[in-house]
Amino acid sequence: MPFVAVYVADAEGFFAEEGLNVDIRHSSGQDEHLKLLLDG
Repeated sequence: MPFVAVYVADAEGFFAEEGLNVDIRHSSGQDEHLKLLLDG
């Protein structure tokens, strides 16, 4: 549950309050993490 804070922040609207459009995605491995980050 290392990402629970991200889900709570999203559910509470904290990202939206700061004008951030957040799309929470999961990847299958480390190489994909970097690709998702670089793709924005």
